[in-house]
Amino acid sequence: MTEDQHGAEKGRRLEAEVARALAAGGYAARRNVVREGRSGAHHEIDVLADKSDGLTTFTVMVECKAWDRPVDKEVLAKAAFVAADVGADKTIVVALRGATGGAALSAAELGVELWGPEELERRLGHVQLAALGAARAPTALGFAVAVEEARAVRLAERQRGKGILGLGAEEVAWFGLVWLPCLLLTLGCTRLEGRLHKRTRHSSVFNLYEALDGALLESFAVDPAVAEVEVGPQRLPPLVKPRTLRAEISSTFEKWRSVVQGAARERWARAGADLGIPLPLDALTVDDVTVCYLPVYVAILRHRDSRRVVVIDGGDGAVDQPLATVLTANLGYLTEALDSPPR
Repeated sequence: MTEDQHGAEKGRRLEAEVARALAAGGYAARRNVVREGRSGAHHEIDVLADKSDGLTTFTVMVECKAWDRPVDKEVLAKAAFVAADVGADKTIVVALRGATGGAALSAAELGVELWGPEELERRLGHVQLAALGAARAPTALGFAVAVEEARAVRLAERQRGKGILGLGAEEVAWFGLVWLPCLLLTLGCTRLEGRLHKRTRHSSVFNLYEALDGALLESFAVDPAVAEVEVGPQRLPPLVKPRTLRAEISSTFEKWRSVVQGAARERWARAGADLGIPLPLDALTVDDVTVCYLPVYVAILRHRDSRRVVVIDGGDGAVDQPLATVLTANLGYLTEALDSPPR
């Protein structure tokens, strides 16, 4: 069997499984239906499913993509056009490898429902999904997701501006789980303690920085021990390089040590605190740098021509305003990165 034949066979199996899932939900599902649209064009529809209550009929059009890459927003736009042309009530795009973030944004705008690997596993089951050859999500060092999406949606919804009497209300243009690049640095701290008999005390702090602007997120007294976790297609590439942050920390500490005037020393002490340097210290080393990923739920809120970001921590469910400010300031980078996931 050639590669094209294998891809076509996988597509047919995906259509069959989706049709079976819809039939289990009470729909009369048909595959490879050719229907003439209002425009006069003929469209071949992967799965067309109807459910009737005796008075009305609800029609679902499904486009199945068993591709070895995430679908892009052009797929969503075409599906929405075909569904409108044939008069379908609901449009679903099934993507074995998921969708780019830009496609997810388009789906929300177009009213298209996306079924990626996670939704397919929920509806078809792990065994059937594995049989279709769906690739597992890539892994990277990071922190596990502990907050369910439904809870994050509710939390993000509370942050949405409602306007006055419904006027000026913000709408959610996009929502999803995003893997934020971070740098975990181990700082070796040395202090000389004691008045008469000096003794050297060594300790370590573990600082987590977001890798977009390099801001400190959290300091740990013990190693947080990141582990291999599955990361989805919404994995953002880092903008801050480890060596850049390492150099900034070392330079800030040396500036603090070298100045003697009160105002200058206080200014560099504040800069050190912003970087997570536990001053005062007699010596500082950056012993280790680890690139890792933090799960955050991101909602892009839109009102007219303005957009802003709301961030819900995927670990504890807290609304993270500092991170929201960072991502809003980097909104162009964010939307571009979501549309071009790592290969």
